[in-house]
Amino acid sequence: MTQQRLLRILLVDDDDVFAMLLKESIAEHEKLREQFTMDRVNDGDVALEYILSNARNGEAGTEAARPDLILLDQRMPRMDGTEVLKKLKAKEETRAIPICMLSTSNQPRHVAACYSSGANFCMTKPSNLDQLIEQVGHLLFFFSNVVAIPDETYASASVS
Repeated sequence: MTQQRLLRILLVDDDDVFAMLLKESIAEHEKLREQFTMDRVNDGDVALEYILSNARNGEAGTEAARPDLILLDQRMPRMDGTEVLKKLKAKEETRAIPICMLSTSNQPRHVAACYSSGANFCMTKPSNLDQLIEQVGHLLFFFSNVVAIPDETYASASVS
């Protein structure tokens, strides 16, 4: 299922180097890079404000449109990703946004904590650029060609 509109990724990560490498990884995939736009915030508190404001006020095709996918670092100062995740999944207007937790650890307890907090999937941050490019390619291909993404107007609708 190929998407017809530009998909919005929000990266929530305090690591400037990882953010730069992620952006480069997206650019490496010629067929996929034109399907995505990426914004970034580097703090959990700012992420909540950004996402909640956009979920309430954004309209499709505007700068304030809600993200289609959130890449959320598990460990950040002030408010960690797990807390951000719990707050987003508790709110009706943001519950349906797919969230991928990013972690430097693949320990079973860290992975379990992500899923028990409401993550849709988890990704271990790779240790080198080649691995990151490969993982990002798989993730973006999956997200743009397999995953059904609700239109913004139906994203918080419940099924009766």
